[in-house]
Amino acid sequence: MPEQEVARTILDAEETEPLIEALDRLGVPTSAGRIACQQALQQEGITYRLRTLSAAVKARRLTADEASMFGSLEPEGGGDDG
Repeated sequence: MPEQEVARTILDAEETEPLIEALDRLGVPTSAGRIACQQALQQEGITYRLRTLSAAVKARRLTADEASMFGSLEPEGGGDDG
């Protein structure tokens, strides 16, 4: 991967993380599309670049898909050893 592409990927991650956290905090479903996420963020006065929002929406959806694919990672019985 070229250096510029690696730098862009790191920058995208640094920019998307606050948006992902804001969308989670606002209770926006991970299945929500860009427009629904955009509306929720605008209502809260949160600013962003459209490219960054699109990357955040995609990252949230991928994370949710991975979680549902593998199911809960907690051991049966709630993980309580005692």
